[in-house]
Amino acid sequence: MPLPRSLLVVALLAPACADPPPEPVARRVDLRAAGLTAPHVAGVAIELGGARIVLDDAAGLYRLAPDGAATLVRALAALPTPDVPVRPPFTDVVALGDGRFALTAIGDGYLLDLGADTMRQYFCYEPGGFPEDEEQRTTAVTYDPVAARLYAQPRTFDAAGALLRSEVAAYAADTGADVAWRSLPDDLDAGGMVADADGLLLGAGSRLYRYDLTTYTLTATDDLARFGVGRIAGLGLDAAAQRLVVVDGARGELIELDLATLAR
Repeated sequence: MPLPRSLLVVALLAPACADPPPEPVARRVDLRAAGLTAPHVAGVAIELGGARIVLDDAAGLYRLAPDGAATLVRALAALPTPDVPVRPPFTDVVALGDGRFALTAIGDGYLLDLGADTMRQYFCYEPGGFPEDEEQRTTAVTYDPVAARLYAQPRTFDAAGALLRSEVAAYAADTGADVAWRSLPDDLDAGGMVADADGLLLGAGSRLYRYDLTTYTLTATDDLARFGVGRIAGLGLDAAAQRLVVVDGARGELIELDLATLAR
């Protein structure tokens, strides 16, 4: 039975369903407008003074000014030659203080000291005796200055590229030596990680997950899609400002969220 003319007109005039607009954020920076011509962002680090350092794995390290303008700190081509060859790409960065940063690439973590203009192998997440036909990668690294620990999420692949296992690993900050390895769900591929008083906060896709370092349990906490985040490519924590800093690899944006707005 055809619709009455009046109902048909109402149906035609009714707006189509649309996604709700993103919820407000503390700060949003378009990295293209900031000066990264073709951003391929892989991580973000928060220096002790609060400066945001963005890693572009095709260009280098950039510092963002309060007005959002980006300044190249060090181009990839100008990085010091390390003692162990880098298997690119660089996948994440975390600030250690005094101009020092930990950078991750395939199989290795590196200590970059901008003041001394040096870079060396820092921690190796392919431990001794690791099979030559396997490879480990991580796209998430963080530093806990209170515990003096580095954390990463190594994922192990065979020669054909098949995923074998996923883990969270801890390393001594002074020596880079392995401290602990714990299993994670295979489908978790964190693009960023931060350490705080409650353990680790990991970001995968648009979601946040809490990892308890005492019980070794993983719990989903929030979905940053409500803020317009498409893919978490890096996380940083500004403890002084009480903000979570997110690099959105899907949109080429840096987004800052007040911690009070996040579900726990």
